[in-house]
Amino acid sequence: MAFTYLDNAEFAKEILLSFGDSLAWILLSREFIRGSVDESKGGNITFRSGFESEVETLKLMEKKKDTYAVLCDLTHCLGISDVITIGPDGMNMIEVKYSSYPNSDYDLSKDNRFEKQRRKMSWLRKYSSVKEGELPFMEGQSEKFEKKYGINLHSKRIITNIEDRHYFKELEDVILRAKQEKNGFAYTTLDGVGLLEAYYYKENEMWISNALDSIGICKKDDALILSCLNKHITEFSDIIPIPLFDISQTTRYDLLTQNVTVFVTYPVKYLIQLFSKEGVDANWDESLTLSKKQNGHSVVVQPYQINRLLYELLTPDSFVKMLSTAIDILD
Repeated sequence: MAFTYLDNAEFAKEILLSFGDSLAWILLSREFIRGSVDESKGGNITFRSGFESEVETLKLMEKKKDTYAVLCDLTHCLGISDVITIGPDGMNMIEVKYSSYPNSDYDLSKDNRFEKQRRKMSWLRKYSSVKEGELPFMEGQSEKFEKKYGINLHSKRIITNIEDRHYFKELEDVILRAKQEKNGFAYTTLDGVGLLEAYYYKENEMWISNALDSIGICKKDDALILSCLNKHITEFSDIIPIPLFDISQTTRYDLLTQNVTVFVTYPVKYLIQLFSKEGVDANWDESLTLSKKQNGHSVVVQPYQINRLLYELLTPDSFVKMLSTAIDILD
């Protein structure tokens, strides 16, 4: 039997959490994960006093052959409740409380922390059940927005008929080519204007702006949006995890173990031009703001959508059409 040793325990934990995220994404809806990620976690695999109780609860759930269970602390993306089960009676969230005195009569209704968690779980159930329409705010969230922006904000979920398209094939190809090149570097263009780069030897990395300039994609002073796909592993748990990318096992392995580094880059002016073709005025300063004179709506695009473009490798046309259609639906 062959053994593989990972010297970096923290990195090994991140890989484990990535696969926990993948299981959550397979079993749960995007809407549920979006709501759950909005709540920051206390930690992952912390081995605190209550963690053992959560593991015991998971083992109890596993005895039910028709029920799947996910331990939230073994994911990045599930920030509300301790264990989530999916079975014949639907989805259930379980909050586990550890007590040093198991035989004592403990009144949970007087536990402020438990009550707070119960309200969060109640909100998440309502939030994730809305397929289209007005979304409920988490407790205190509406007041914070009103105080910050001075207006009464509404949150809506909008469904468009725009199909998600991803550059997974291009990702696979560029990583395989970089692996075969002597200098460990390869790139490909996206839509003729974006850049997807893969590096196997970090000492040979080129400056992104120089690479863009050398292949004539944009001018040296053009504004760019840039991401390192490897950051996806630890920082963006509300978008499709790398283990679920439509790529080969070898490529997934190289990304997750960071054998290869991948950058995604787009010139901002190109995205603005795409929005203009859809009749949408786009302004990209500190954030992306979209407006349409016909309906008078002006919206600020949240980082989540831009992260989808960069870290899910969403194609620019599906990204732009999705947001443009959403503005039309606001009428």
